[in-house]
Amino acid sequence: MSETSIAWTRRPRADGSLIPGFTFSPWWGCTKISPACTHCYADAFSTRVGHGKRLPLIWGPHAERRFFSDKHWLEPLKWNRSAARARERRCVFCASMADVFERVAGPVGERMDEARERLWPLIEATPWLDWQLLTKRPENILPMIPAHWRRAMPVNLWLGTTVESAVYIPRIQHLLRTRAAITFVSAEPLLEDISEAVLPYLGMRPLETNDGLWLGGDDPRVPSLGGTRWPALDQIIVGGESGGKARGFDVAWARRLRSVCGILGTSYFCKQLGARPFDSVPPPGLALPSKFASRAAEDPSEWPHDLRVREFPRSAAPLESA
Repeated sequence: MSETSIAWTRRPRADGSLIPGFTFSPWWGCTKISPACTHCYADAFSTRVGHGKRLPLIWGPHAERRFFSDKHWLEPLKWNRSAARARERRCVFCASMADVFERVAGPVGERMDEARERLWPLIEATPWLDWQLLTKRPENILPMIPAHWRRAMPVNLWLGTTVESAVYIPRIQHLLRTRAAITFVSAEPLLEDISEAVLPYLGMRPLETNDGLWLGGDDPRVPSLGGTRWPALDQIIVGGESGGKARGFDVAWARRLRSVCGILGTSYFCKQLGARPFDSVPPPGLALPSKFASRAAEDPSEWPHDLRVREFPRSAAPLESA
């Protein structure tokens, strides 16, 4: 893929400029599985470039997937060399056009398995890149990753899951089982207030031994207090939906999430307000503009000041060395 403008891949430097971020997909194509998928931008983009018309259909459980040549797989190695020369870590969103942890039967699934087996050593071979793997199928992470990763995850691997409503909060439980160096939730498109539902997974909290969230072990990357260990989310990314059919986004939901993240120490990142933002509980003097100049209201300079919060989790690997 290529350098991207996706905001949560571009960390700020000390001088305020942004470090380049990238997207990488081991293949294109997926199957929609929840309401967040309804207006999938990747599906729409693949249609615009001809898939389902002059090119094979790549969306759905029985569709093809689009795979790539060696040249495509060499790109992250170039990004890694560039990051090493600059002495700064760079983020890679994987996968913008697929779900790395989708399971498909038959020959297509076999080719996906082969691509996954190629992805794991690529992540290990690019220590200057922080790989942000986002999935709607976190229950498949542990069965699919290499066995040695289950014992110790690479420090440059960030694992995330999409949670668009309280119905999908259980995805977080599967995510935390992985003991990834960094875990994050993408609440985009956010379709309802999830601030109460997500509370148990923020900050540090004791876990019951029988609640199924924790696999045990003495991982020093997990915060400890009094001899007991707590896994917790490191970041929540929030955003409204874009596009002509976008569903409404109440910025009051974003404010509540920002508040609980701030109290409990989880990084909070507001990506965009979407194409149909509204404010059901506007604080005094903080009304939304009647119109936004930028597409999907992704420019923070257009927002009320209290919404302009873009925090990154501390990388598990040093920012200036690998």
